[in-house]
Amino acid sequence: MKRLLDLMALVIAVDAVFQRVTETLLLPVQLSIVQSAATAIAVAVLLALALLSHRTSGDSEEEGQGTGDLAWVDRAMPVYWVVLAAIVLSLVLGFVALAHFLAAQVFVISTLVVVLFLLHRLSDELVNDGLKPHRPVGRFLRQVITLRENTVDRFAVVLTTFVDFALVFVGLPVVFAQTAVTWIDIQSWINSIFFGFQIGGVTISISTVVTAVLAFFIALGLTKLFTRWLDARVLSRTQVNKGIRDSIRTGVGYMGFLVAAILALSYTGVNFDNIALVAGALGVGIGFGLQSIVNNFVSGLILLAERPIKVGDWIKVSGGEGYVKRINVRSTEIETFEKCSIIVPNSNLISEPVQNWTHSDTMGRVTIRVGVSYGSDPEEARAILLDCARAHDKVLAFPAPAAYFVDFGASSLDFLLFAYIGDVNSVFTVGSDLRFAIFNAFREKGIEIPFPQHDIHLRSSAPAMSPIEPGSGSGTAIRHGGEGPEPLTGDPDGGE
Repeated sequence: MKRLLDLMALVIAVDAVFQRVTETLLLPVQLSIVQSAATAIAVAVLLALALLSHRTSGDSEEEGQGTGDLAWVDRAMPVYWVVLAAIVLSLVLGFVALAHFLAAQVFVISTLVVVLFLLHRLSDELVNDGLKPHRPVGRFLRQVITLRENTVDRFAVVLTTFVDFALVFVGLPVVFAQTAVTWIDIQSWINSIFFGFQIGGVTISISTVVTAVLAFFIALGLTKLFTRWLDARVLSRTQVNKGIRDSIRTGVGYMGFLVAAILALSYTGVNFDNIALVAGALGVGIGFGLQSIVNNFVSGLILLAERPIKVGDWIKVSGGEGYVKRINVRSTEIETFEKCSIIVPNSNLISEPVQNWTHSDTMGRVTIRVGVSYGSDPEEARAILLDCARAHDKVLAFPAPAAYFVDFGASSLDFLLFAYIGDVNSVFTVGSDLRFAIFNAFREKGIEIPFPQHDIHLRSSAPAMSPIEPGSGSGTAIRHGGEGPEPLTGDPDGGE
């Protein structure tokens, strides 16, 4: 394959030299025709051999499957076959000049495309390597400008995309210049594209669109800088809690986005009367298909304004329980204790009951159920429960801990211990500590925490029993808990 392409390049170079010689020495036209025909035939033969070699060889397919970068070569093969057929058909019909033009252009344009592809790969490698942490540019972005890793990655994507567009806008005119298109035509097209062209009654200007997009992103960036300054310099020095700060920061961000969008639309010259008509048409769609989206959006605004829940609150909804991580326009993200994210539509948080453990304050209550054996002194058990609660450093003195004798259970005297703590987020830790303390205190005082016990009575029918003397018991009782069988008294039929 490489040798065939080298021969094709040699043929094109020799043809260019002979063409210059013919023009300089004013040689006969017949010689020029023979030269063009010979060049077209040679290029057609070499191109056919190259296409057949590519088809029969598995090297190109293995490279395409291995890297994926040269897959476009396989997709371009049908184009080369069409060009080869056009060259042969032109020679057969006697259009020697057309055949010579196609033969020369297929090589030149292919060379330009390969050069552009190599520049594309080179720019990707330079950008990706230059933005690595150990490179000066990458170190400057991370340490001096303090960009995060994902921000640097996005910057690399934007930069490589910009380079690709630049290669396209520069390469396409160069490719077109090899054909009958002149630089004057190309310049006229570029002016029309960048400075406005009409489609029907609408004038489209790429320069205006690009400037509007830049203005939008600049305004959006200024909004983010302002919200960061507002949070770091103003809100952080006030006494408002984190939830209110987050609501203010989010509201300012929404307002900045709206201002940026209006600024960009105004720069493009969009008529807001037409937008009002479009908004009226959208209102019909909102009433049908977009109702849920608008409902969630309005609910998100209500959540930010009324603040029934805030970022950092511990809430419980129908979908689960956890901490509020983020309140977005359409939904709210809740992180459970298992580090699982629950996405709840904002409308559900407005229309359905929500348990918020930290809505007004962070005070919480620890509830512990415990039972003692019937042989224990309930007053002593109650005193031990209160002593354990008062001894814990996170239990509040007011409201004071309370212990209640709530029920006579099946196998125990049941108590409830209530202890209030200042931070409800410690409810599991404090509850565990109190249970350890209660267990150890009961064991020291000899108070038993019983487990359920059951008496099982086994009765035997008369035919299955061994002969029993009159007056003797008719069965035995086995007491759960390790005691042996006890005789039962009753009538001979087995009744108690």
